[in-house]
Amino acid sequence: MNGMGLFRGARLLARGLSSGTSGGIRVGIIGAGRIGQVHAETLAFRCPQAKPVRIVDFFEDVAKTVAGKFGIDHAGTDYMDIVNDSSIDAVWICSPSSMHAEQIIAAAKAGKHIFCEKPLATSLKEVDDVIKVVDESGVKMMMAFQRRFDPNFARARKAVDDGVVGDPIMFHLTSRDPAPPPIDYILKSGGLHNGECHQSMSRHTGGS
Repeated sequence: MNGMGLFRGARLLARGLSSGTSGGIRVGIIGAGRIGQVHAETLAFRCPQAKPVRIVDFFEDVAKTVAGKFGIDHAGTDYMDIVNDSSIDAVWICSPSSMHAEQIIAAAKAGKHIFCEKPLATSLKEVDDVIKVVDESGVKMMMAFQRRFDPNFARARKAVDDGVVGDPIMFHLTSRDPAPPPIDYILKSGGLHNGECHQSMSRHTGGS
């Protein structure tokens, strides 16, 4: 995962949201695993427009450890503590894929802006439900397509836009996580992993 793109994407969303709040945005993070910790570090140390104030995880000791590491005041296990906290402006969803739709809908109905890790949901019906609720709630939501903010991909997109490489016929993208995901995650993830990232970046770089 390219950290620079992730940092830029998170900063962009936080900057856009903070324009409507005083003192920056207060963020709740759902999920304290590997990617949740990446976002917690970004929000705590690299994003002056935002402040992470609460983090939750299935494993309370993990949530408390991450909270202590990144100066987050509150830690727990119930994501509804974030949803029901009126002082929180935005929610970062870094939980297992099977929980995304439920948590997005709850956050949107509570009037909180949303940054969600991939995927949006694990079924087409859930996707339709999420889009409907988010639209009706009037909140801002961003998916974590962080590579769109990566300088290297930005240069590739510009080269396509400027006609430097001609008309694209095929894209070949190679991307690797540090290690394969656990089997229990794969069984609940919806079945697409790096493939969805590649499809997104092929379409984005090609201008479709």
